[in-house]
Amino acid sequence: MFLDDFYQTRSNATQLPSFVVQPEQASRFAKRVAGDFNPLHNPDSKRFCVPGDLLFSISLAQLGLAKYISVKFVGMLSDNRELNFVPDQDHSYLIQDSDAKTFLSLTHQNTLSQDPQIIAPFIEAYVAFSGESFPNLLVPIMAEHNIMINPARPMVMYESMAVHFEQTPTANMRLEYAGYTIDSQAKRAQVTLKFSILDGNNLLGYGNKVMLLSGLREYDHEAMQQVCDDYATIKSNYAES
Repeated sequence: MFLDDFYQTRSNATQLPSFVVQPEQASRFAKRVAGDFNPLHNPDSKRFCVPGDLLFSISLAQLGLAKYISVKFVGMLSDNRELNFVPDQDHSYLIQDSDAKTFLSLTHQNTLSQDPQIIAPFIEAYVAFSGESFPNLLVPIMAEHNIMINPARPMVMYESMAVHFEQTPTANMRLEYAGYTIDSQAKRAQVTLKFSILDGNNLLGYGNKVMLLSGLREYDHEAMQQVCDDYATIKSNYAES
């Protein structure tokens, strides 16, 4: 699977292999696969962290696609430590390091496919959708609700995601944005981005991605546009390098 370029597995005595993500691998995944140019995913960033979508993708590569999958991101992974899938409760796992620090909790119920030819297209479709979160999806939502993140220190956190399949997944899956809900209180807001999983016009399932916005203030078009322009410049410079 194409994902093999972005992590290394380590054999051990557990049911699932442990794995390691190098900062350079995490950064390449964010930019080349997810289209995510958040500076937090740059290896030289003081606040570097591995993209949550990479940990999610590795989970699917190891476990397969299931009728119901949910992920909650618990901690930020900032270095190339060895990680393990630790069984938690029925149909659930924790991704932890050797000190039992948890970075992700995962529910995985009723496996549907462990075929890499089915799993890989879904991973690519989901992370491409996920990479559109900022600025393409979130900025219009902020404008509509007259709120915005701090332009001097934009903080958008990936909290969780969930997927429900109602039909068998296929190799021709695509994701389509299906609207949002927002819960805004004082300086914080929780935005749930919804999507449909389609093969042609056939609905295979649905899901959502939950984002936390902090440091909110009244929307300022010029300030937010500058943030978007700076982001576009980073993306353009990477494409030209």
